[in-house]
Amino acid sequence: MINRYIQRMCRECHRRGWRAAVWSYWRCDFSESRDLKSVIKNIQRNNPKAPMAAIGYSAGGHLLMRYVSTYGDAVPLSCAITVSGCFDFVKAFESVSNNENPSYKIFLDVQERRVIRRHVENAGHSKDINAKIEEAMQTESGIELYVYIHAFFITIQTLTRRTTFLCRYDKVMKIIRPSMKLSSRDRYSLKGCMKNVKISSLILHALDDPVVSNDHIDWTAIAS
Repeated sequence: MINRYIQRMCRECHRRGWRAAVWSYWRCDFSESRDLKSVIKNIQRNNPKAPMAAIGYSAGGHLLMRYVSTYGDAVPLSCAITVSGCFDFVKAFESVSNNENPSYKIFLDVQERRVIRRHVENAGHSKDINAKIEEAMQTESGIELYVYIHAFFITIQTLTRRTTFLCRYDKVMKIIRPSMKLSSRDRYSLKGCMKNVKISSLILHALDDPVVSNDHIDWTAIAS
């Protein structure tokens, strides 16, 4: 998949004499940052004297901040930058569900299917597991899913309707990692994590972002 904004960033880095490395995350679980840790350690090992910075876009911003908050002082980066980072997946899906423009629902549906299929292609699951994942992907209509969805990867019980809304990701994650605890909303939000960030970080976010709203970010925690 070609990301024009990443290509532009790499060209600008090259113009300034900086070396750029691009890594595309393939897992369904964006709270799992050990892969990113391995990638950064490998770059550091091959370039021991070079300072490193990392940039994460959208869901990649969530993954990057999850990594730097998890490993704290052990992070070898000079700084971390997020661009339109998704700091709360559940709130992002709720925003899209309530948006009058249906194109955002379509976009997220396409991206969700793409992430799941990319996971299947790279994870090396058995044919039985892959068949169950494919079945789970067919159980929800793409557009209708986002009208009613209140979760990303997880099941949430609302106080008003007392109904459990289950998305494709929840079903897929239960197949891939049956022992994984899916009861905590915090697993898909960075709330409370920013206090553990020990390196300089730049959070770039538009006030009018239609998918990842500005109010999804705990700016007070970041400022402190």
